[in-house]
Amino acid sequence: MDKRALGERIRTARKALGWTQEVLANKLFISESYLTLIELGKRNISVDTVAALRDVLGLSADYLLFGTTAPDFDHYTQQFASLSGNRPVYEIENAIKVTASFYAALDGAKM
Repeated sequence: MDKRALGERIRTARKALGWTQEVLANKLFISESYLTLIELGKRNISVDTVAALRDVLGLSADYLLFGTTAPDFDHYTQQFASLSGNRPVYEIENAIKVTASFYAALDGAKM
């Protein structure tokens, strides 16, 4: 793992969201100085911080650590399952239909 590249990916994602280091550090429950050192590639990062970054930034751990572009489908599946909770099957089916329509509309907008 290249700590400098990891820090750059974090910095790029943070800036894309329009967040300062202070905002991201607060969301991660870490100090701003620790985040600065991570972004500069001067500090090792804990597994807990990688997991928090994954959740807060919406990026896969593979991407954060290694720069791979494969999406973390397990994470998204867990999020959907969490949102679905104890909903009846027909509501889950409707949510899937709405999601499919949403993506179809996005695809149509790209033309």
